[in-house]
Amino acid sequence: MLRSPLTHVLSQFLHCKYGAGDSDRAAFPRGPGVYSGFEEWITHFLQLRDQQQTMATSMSTTERSKQAFSCYNPWNMQTRYLTSEEQDRASRCPFKLCPCHVASVSEFNPDIHLGKRAIQHVVNFVGIADLYVESLCLLHFRSHNSVPQSCACGGVGPLTSTTNNTHRVPHHDIGDLPQDLLKKASPLVQQDVQLFAYALKRFEQELRHASKSTGVQMVCEDRLRKLKNQIAKATL
Repeated sequence: MLRSPLTHVLSQFLHCKYGAGDSDRAAFPRGPGVYSGFEEWITHFLQLRDQQQTMATSMSTTERSKQAFSCYNPWNMQTRYLTSEEQDRASRCPFKLCPCHVASVSEFNPDIHLGKRAIQHVVNFVGIADLYVESLCLLHFRSHNSVPQSCACGGVGPLTSTTNNTHRVPHHDIGDLPQDLLKKASPLVQQDVQLFAYALKRFEQELRHASKSTGVQMVCEDRLRKLKNQIAKATL
């Protein structure tokens, strides 16, 4: 399930800030408030990119993990994951050394064409975390060729209850951050923005088809429009 890129970057930061860590995360820029340290964290990774001429492009996973404060490296993480070798994916390794969580400078901007190819030919189902209920309804349609009326726009979806694991992260909203800060973070996700827009187009087509087939209007036009506007603002 893909997520709006800048929202995903903020979530990575907050998970690293509030989640359980180790001594390698002692230098992590925290600060007292929920969003304190976010700009410093962004600056750290932008500077890594700017220093690429003097850095080795081949690094051990341990070195890459240390660069990322033993947590996530936000550079186009969703595209990196979809274009990585299977053995590098998170399910195959201990958390703090997962190659897909971290990256060498040479991996900061993965091949977007490979990412799109994965969306088109490898991934069986595309969900959008920002449209979580709609994604669950589309998955239900794919499995049962029908959806309950609760999948209509504004409904609760096909599940009677869900569990939300916050990982001790307090409530947050990307809309709380100033536009100049989001603009500063945008270079970190330019491949992810393209990938997300491509995936969102597929998701919208499939959701509209499911709505037409079932007679249940699952598309919330305002939510979809808002998400597209977020993507447009993140494009440099």
